[in-house]
Formats: sequence, structure tokens, C-alpha cells
Amino acid sequence: MEQLSLDSLEESIADQCWKATSLILARYDFSELSHPWQEYWCPFIYFCNKFDDFFIKSVLELAAIARVNLDTKDISTADSIVGTLTQSNETKDLTFREACNKLIHAMQYEILFDWETKHPLDNEKNGYFEAKANRFKNPKIRTIGKYQSNNWEAVIRFLPFITKLKDMFGV
Repeated sequence: MEQLSLDSLEESIADQCWKATSLILARYDFSELSHPWQEYWCPFIYFCNKFDDFFIKSVLELAAIARVNLDTKDISTADSIVGTLTQSNETKDLTFREACNKLIHAMQYEILFDWETKHPLDNEKNGYFEAKANRFKNPKIRTIGKYQSNNWEAVIRFLPFITKLKDMFGV
């Protein structure tokens, strides 16, 4: 059995990152192209229905790989904020590490595309705030689960999450 080299692992992770990002970007407008009444004859409805399954599987694989690597290495991206976590009526920042856990342990997933005035990757230092557009679709993954009888909801901003994942593996 051939052992996977570190280069192969990083290349595989890079491919998965590109795949997940391509899927989420393709999904932006497919829901608007599908028939408003979700008619069976509309070819785009099948894409929309299957999209979530393909996308979530891809992101779950990435989250599991990241989580294992976080346990074996001291990686600074683990504390990066990539969303919010709500439990016991309290909302707090969600770190990259926690986001991986919430993706892995969720019982429900939902893909959201919220319109925002701030670019999804803007950190007020990198120039995105100078974009000509004034509204952006911001892809998010909403997960719901339960831990020790406590319900939780995590909202993960996809682009910062995938950026941190890519940074973690140097891809």
C-alpha cells in the first residue's frame, strides 16, 4: 500500500477547497434560475436539490481533516473567528476549531446566502472595502446540533472558513 506524502495530502486538500468553493459559487444563482414553484421539469431544480448533499460532504471531509491536524499540530489558525455560536440563549464568536467540530457533529445543515454591504473577505486592511459593488452575497453554513441535552446553532461564514483551512495547509 502506497503511503500518502505530505505534498499529496496538501494537494488533495487544495483540490477539496477549490471544489467546495466552486460548488458554493455555482449555487449563488442556480436557485434564482430554477422555477419559482420548484416544478419537476425545471433542470436546475435537480442541481439545487443535490447541491447541498455534495457541498456538505465536501466540507465535512475538509473539517474532519482539519480537526485531526489541529490535534496533532500547534496551528495558530485554530483561534481565528469564522462565525457565531448560539447556545443557552447566548451568542459568541465561533473559532475555526469550533467550526470544524460543529460541522462534524451537526444534525442539520442549511446553506444561506445573506446579502450584506460588507465584502465577505473584507478585514478593512486588504482593499475589499473599496469594491465598486455595494452589496454582496455572503455564503454561510448554518448547523444545528445537541451536546449534553443543550441545543446549539452555529453559523459559519464559508469564505473565511475555507481561507483559514487553506492557510493551515499552505495551499
